Amino acid sequence: MDLPPDRESTPSAGDVLRAVALWAKGTVRPRRPDRRLVNSITVDELPDRGPTVAVRALPQVARQVPAMGLVEGPRRCGACRRR
Repeated sequence: MDLPPDRESTPSAGDVLRAVALWAKGTVRPRRPDRRLVNSITVDELPDRGPTVAVRALPQVARQVPAMGLVEGPRRCGACRRR
């Protein structure tokens, strides 16, 4: 199986414009709820109380995130685009 190399790709200007347009459309007119999904969710009773655990927060490291990672837009396979 051929896997694509691990590297970041820079989106084209068209990809950026399309992502911004879809983001703007999503803020003005959000997607309709999926009624099949909503109707398939069942609510069960909570389980009886059992053993307890202690949770400890782990230290976090700040990282740089590409701006396009924050914009909702078309999601495509990067390897598919290179072929």
